[in-house]
Amino acid sequence: MTMVLTVSATLTCLHSGQVKTPPSQTRVLAMGSPVLVQSDLGTVTGCPFATSQPSPCTVVTWASAATRVFVNFTPVLTSASSGSATNPNAGPTKVMATVTQTKVQAT
Repeated sequence: MTMVLTVSATLTCLHSGQVKTPPSQTRVLAMGSPVLVQSDLGTVTGCPFATSQPSPCTVVTWASAATRVFVNFTPVLTSASSGSATNPNAGPTKVMATVTQTKVQAT
């Protein structure tokens, strides 16, 4: 089992840019914070990535989520979910998650 991600989770792109993901739903909470679902898009701020020119990560999308736990028919995100941060010149990079709630699990 993996832990469910909420808006309180710390999300970063591979280059340590901070990811903010506004929840598309606010009715289902884990330890007082809205649960994130696969359709939630994140925005990246402070990504320092640059090749020959600045090319910071900008948007995060999620390729995988829970297979058995849903909110409004949409899979919830877990600590095992696969997310990618899009960056205009280098393509997608991995998103790292640090879970802050330790009570709600999902598969």
